[in-house]
Amino acid sequence: MSLTQLNAGDLHADTKVYRADEVEREVETTDYFDKASEAAADAAKNFEEQIREQLLENGEAETDLTNRVYSESYHHETHNDLHYTLAEAVKLLGDLDHYEASDSGLWEGQGAQESIKTMAAYTFGYAVHDRFKDLIEEINSAFDLDEFYIDDEDDENDGELDTAQAETAAEAVVKEQSDRFDPFIEAA
Repeated sequence: MSLTQLNAGDLHADTKVYRADEVEREVETTDYFDKASEAAADAAKNFEEQIREQLLENGEAETDLTNRVYSESYHHETHNDLHYTLAEAVKLLGDLDHYEASDSGLWEGQGAQESIKTMAAYTFGYAVHDRFKDLIEEINSAFDLDEFYIDDEDDENDGELDTAQAETAAEAVVKEQSDRFDPFIEAA
């Protein structure tokens, strides 16, 4: 859905103004659980190289999006530091009530409406973090590093890792699982 941008006038030429009925419809149709799943899939694609490296080195990838392997600042800037209207915040909190931010220190000193918006921003971040964990667990389950060790007594490389096949498989698993997890990618 595209919103109709209206002219705010000469006094506020750089201000974007939209039709209220269109904004309300946009908010009503937004599914924030799907948006959190999409954001988790985007994060996995963003850190695809690190995930592949972990699969090849450890047989599994780290599930915590805020650890040193990935980037806490990426997560905060991309998923927590978002701004919502009051209507969006209320809809988001309803959609993602299972992930609701409860640390009131995050919005301490803010007015009621700003508190709700801040709670929504952190709730979305918590949802993305949890969905990313679910996605990486699925990637870890779908990838078995042991399958790529050479098991041929007649081969001088017996017991060694077939790196080329393992790398190809790791890349395919990360892409396949990320695409499958993203609700906005059409199944082929």
